[in-house]
Amino acid sequence: MEPAASLHFSLPASLLLLLLRLLAPVSAQFTVQGPADPILAMVGENTTLHCHLSPEKNAEDMEVRWFRSQFSPAVLVYKGGRERTEEQMEEYRGRTTLVSKDISRGKVALVIHNVTAQENGIYRCYFQEGRSYDEAMIHLKVAEYFTPSTYPLVVILAPILAILIILMAVSICCSKKLHREKKILSEEKDVEQEEKEIAQQLQEELRWRRTLLHAVCELPGTMGPSWKGPHAGSPLAF
Repeated sequence: MEPAASLHFSLPASLLLLLLRLLAPVSAQFTVQGPADPILAMVGENTTLHCHLSPEKNAEDMEVRWFRSQFSPAVLVYKGGRERTEEQMEEYRGRTTLVSKDISRGKVALVIHNVTAQENGIYRCYFQEGRSYDEAMIHLKVAEYFTPSTYPLVVILAPILAILIILMAVSICCSKKLHREKKILSEEKDVEQEEKEIAQQLQEELRWRRTLLHAVCELPGTMGPSWKGPHAGSPLAF
């Protein structure tokens, strides 16, 4: 009797486990694919996030959900052939559109209107049909315009940077001018030095010629400085 009793008490547990397995979603008879590269958007603009089923499959009767860190409430929920605004996050109400023209081919897109900086991050595109489901992750990168309200420091630094650029330009011009003046002054000094050297060479040559002339005049038989011409009363005198 004990084995029968044991079997009697174990059957409900087995049935419960089987029921849980039947009810639990499983993945997957399809896969969800999205863009591999991040989607870039500017603050205040509209951005579109695409995803699709592979292989191609009609998703009109599926649940399609876009969510971020939490499954519900979500960014957008499509279920039972329509959007479910009651399951949508408050900050996205009135700012999202589901592009479902190709949903019969398993292609959908989420449009976020008037993007804000807080919407930067990871989004998940989720499809479920019965117990089969899959999801794709899409990275949205949001950038801001340089405006006075969002970047006051840039506005303050802009004129300072312009002044610094002007000062650098003036400094470069002054440096070039000073370099030219130094070059001209150096050339003038070189010319002056060359003239001095030429004058010195001329003086030395003149001194050498005077010495040579004096030496020639002192030689015997030459009319040196002591020669005074014929004396009066000499046979050469008239």
